[in-house]
Amino acid sequence: MERCRKTLFVKCVIDNVWYRCHRQSCSWYDTNRKYWRIVRGLSVLTSYGLCGRTGMTEIANYGGKLLILWDKIVHDSRQYKHIWCAVIAHERRDRTGDAVWGSIEWATIVHTVPRSYSFLRSVLNVV
Repeated sequence: MERCRKTLFVKCVIDNVWYRCHRQSCSWYDTNRKYWRIVRGLSVLTSYGLCGRTGMTEIANYGGKLLILWDKIVHDSRQYKHIWCAVIAHERRDRTGDAVWGSIEWATIVHTVPRSYSFLRSVLNVV
């Protein structure tokens, strides 16, 4: 597994393609056109609170798939945060390679922590 680089946006490289998650979406870098493009097919992740205003996001190359970790305040209590995890398969579906599509293979809450918890960094281990 390859650790992703953290800058202004969280970034990760898989098969020579840069990925990042920021705000309510995940993007990939189009090296031909030199700009970021939205990964299609992942809009449902916003219903899970991906990259919300208060949350922090980590991404990693997980065996050639995109692994995303984020935290979200539990709205019914406001005393706790949930740590979410999702595994995303990705592919280029058109002939020109202009679109990357993501497919959510798995997404769930993996831990609950107090609201005061700060998501500084993660260490991911493949078992």
